[in-house]
Amino acid sequence: MLTAKQAKLVAGEKLNELLKSKGLTPVANGKYVLELAVTCPSLINSKCRIHSHPQRPLTCREFPLSIEGKVIWLSGSCPAVRAQMMYPYLAKLRLMGYKIKNL
Repeated sequence: MLTAKQAKLVAGEKLNELLKSKGLTPVANGKYVLELAVTCPSLINSKCRIHSHPQRPLTCREFPLSIEGKVIWLSGSCPAVRAQMMYPYLAKLRLMGYKIKNL
C-alpha cells in the first residue's frame, strides 16, 4: 500500500501510464496498490532509482519479500532470489511458521 506521494515517487514519469493500465490502482483514503505482476517502475537496469530516498515506501524497503499474514511472497525479479541466496533467511522464517511462496 502506497500513499499518493509514495506512488508518485515510485512511478515517476510512468504514473499516468500505470494508472491507465491498472498497474497502479487507487484504493480508499488516497492510497494506491502497485500490482505485483508489474515490474517496478523505479527499476532501471535492475537498479532502484529511489533506493536512497528518505521517503522510500516500506514495500520497497522489504523487497524482495512481500509479507501477507503468515505468507511471505518472494519476487523472482531479485537476483538474490534467483541465485538461491535467500535460503538461510527463508529457513529461519519457515521455523517461525511462515509459508514461503514465489510470485
